[in-house]
Amino acid sequence: MKNRSLLCNKLILFSLMTQSTSLLCMQPSYKSQDDRTSARLERRRQKQLAEEQEKKAKQDAQKEQVKTTQTTTTAEIQQPEQVQEEKETTIDQQPSVEEAKIAEKVEVSQPVVVNNSIKKNKLIESRIITPTPTKKIYPYSSFTLNKERDNLIADLEANTFDIDNLEYHIIINRAMNDFVDYNEHEKLVKTLRLVRQKYCGKIKPEDIPTGKSHEYLTKTHKEKLETLKTKSTELNKDHIVKLNALLAAMQKDLISYVTDANDIMKKYQKELQEKIEAAGDDIRENKKALLCIHQLNRTFVLGKDGYCSDEEDNHFRPGHKCVKDSDNITEFYNDVHILQKIGVEHKTKNTGVKIATRLSVLAEINKQTQTLPTLTYIDDKKNKHVS
Repeated sequence: MKNRSLLCNKLILFSLMTQSTSLLCMQPSYKSQDDRTSARLERRRQKQLAEEQEKKAKQDAQKEQVKTTQTTTTAEIQQPEQVQEEKETTIDQQPSVEEAKIAEKVEVSQPVVVNNSIKKNKLIESRIITPTPTKKIYPYSSFTLNKERDNLIADLEANTFDIDNLEYHIIINRAMNDFVDYNEHEKLVKTLRLVRQKYCGKIKPEDIPTGKSHEYLTKTHKEKLETLKTKSTELNKDHIVKLNALLAAMQKDLISYVTDANDIMKKYQKELQEKIEAAGDDIRENKKALLCIHQLNRTFVLGKDGYCSDEEDNHFRPGHKCVKDSDNITEFYNDVHILQKIGVEHKTKNTGVKIATRLSVLAEINKQTQTLPTLTYIDDKKNKHVS
């Protein structure tokens, strides 16, 4: 290519030089001085023009030569990479031996349209083809014909389903029909799940058993939804009745319990007051007798222990005159004083406060419980099940 370009440039340059030489060599005869001057000027102009053309031709030849040299260098650099890419493309496009064998046993399920995108994806097309069985041998013995569906499931589980055996494909179509006819729902579901998990793209059931199974499963799906609705409704209503009965009994019992608690509180307060008053009167009579002894004999000597309840009473009532000198024993020795002396006045008062607090809480609980509404089940018939 380089030699050819140089040869063309030389031919162009030679043609221009020949033309300029022929113009210079022309010796026409002129009749006048003006004609000779005009001719001289013309030859000079033709000579300048020839020189300019020659110079331009040389420049073009030099540019072409530089361009050719750069193209050749780039081609020499890229040639090994292009050769390597062509080799890799050729290797990628060549199918393996196993793929070639598989391609011989299968047929395309849909017509193939020849275009550039499909040519580039030949291996992708090979993954969506429908396999064609190459043999027809019934796999089970005659005495197991009545267990054909069970044997089919066992083969699917054990990965012994032979996709190249046409009889297996016939059996699976027949089994799908029988599952529906004999209402063997669990076996149909199990078979479809195994085929989907282990033989997807290798087993394609026929349209009739597929449509029949779809209709059957759609029907059972609706039935299961309706059964769940009925059972859940019955369960809800049954437990609501039980809880309402328990609530009614609790409301009734709570009224009785609160009433009993109030009665106990009233009885306790009454009995306590009666006992304190009775005991207080008796203690005060005894105290009056002691007072009489001190008033009758102010000089007698106390016993060995030296105890006198009057001095003890002075301790509990500081600032008061001695009990011995008191004329109003009833006012001084009242029930509160007696309870303080025996150390139960605070305890008795605290017990009454606690009982009253608990009765108040029970009364509030009773009020809230009595106002609780009974439970009801909302049966919204407008609700539709979404399958």
